[in-house]
Amino acid sequence: MRKKGILASAVAVFYAVSTLCTPVFAASDVIKVKSVQISAESATVRVNQTRTLSAYVLPLDADDQIINWESSNPEIVDVDGDGTITGISPGTAEVTAVAANNRSAVCVVTVPGTVLKSIPQDTENKDRSEAYADGGEVLSAATLRVKVEEALKDAKNETVTVAFQDKTAVSTAALRAASFTAEYEGGKVLLKFITPLKGQEDDAGSLFSSGQPATSAAQGWIILDPAQAGDEDHTIGLAVYTGSDKTQAARTKLEAVFDGRIEIIQLSHQGSFGMPVEIAAKADLSGLDTGNLRFYRYDSAENTYTALTGQTYQLDEAGYLHFSASQGGAYMITN
Repeated sequence: MRKKGILASAVAVFYAVSTLCTPVFAASDVIKVKSVQISAESATVRVNQTRTLSAYVLPLDADDQIINWESSNPEIVDVDGDGTITGISPGTAEVTAVAANNRSAVCVVTVPGTVLKSIPQDTENKDRSEAYADGGEVLSAATLRVKVEEALKDAKNETVTVAFQDKTAVSTAALRAASFTAEYEGGKVLLKFITPLKGQEDDAGSLFSSGQPATSAAQGWIILDPAQAGDEDHTIGLAVYTGSDKTQAARTKLEAVFDGRIEIIQLSHQGSFGMPVEIAAKADLSGLDTGNLRFYRYDSAENTYTALTGQTYQLDEAGYLHFSASQGGAYMITN
């Protein structure tokens, strides 16, 4: 009887000790969060646009996987519980992914706004305006800044094209003075200068909403990428003409040399642009094999023409001929 009492007491003590110690052993098996990883340490989102960030805890098998999101300035960047950020207004804010054990990771989010640098007035450009008396005006660096900043406020694409219809010239100095790298956060800026058809200048105002000229609204346009403005100073004439009054002199000269059908595209600019440009013109290519066009550039000062070898081009559905150029003057297209 005595042995049984001792055995029962031992069992009771063992049971009590094991019961008391069980929570201690369970607590030591909890896997705690040691760090948080976020999908991007920096990001850009424009006003009214969204982007989703992601985050996870380490170790991956941590017991508490919950992540909460916070913005240091919700008036600039808002973030929801899924990590989706929304641009509210221009500026910078920190978006933080917060996990258990006070572990966190930060993404610095920028909302672009006025992204171009401060631009001085382009006073030297004003002195050149009288050289271009076609009813337009020379485009200054200050005007460039204002127009581009306005366009970027509503930018929805990676490439922003800013259109002008009444500017006759711009200088490469003005492009550089505008501090254009042509880069803003997430894309670049192109400048399009449209030459309205004679008598239809008012209709050209509707071009800006679509970004593409209607067939009856423009003779052509020239596109500049400000990032490619050269170090040398050039005043670039911006008009593109296909009407007979502007092209007649070159047409008369070249028709005496070429027997076949020709089309003339006359640029107001003469000589080097000082940078590569893209040109489009409403060209009448009827009677020509548009799959096998040849290009010649006519130099009126020297009264010579030069064949352009390897010239690439594209003809769109509206009848505009697109090609690149580094020299101004008159371009003749034939087979």
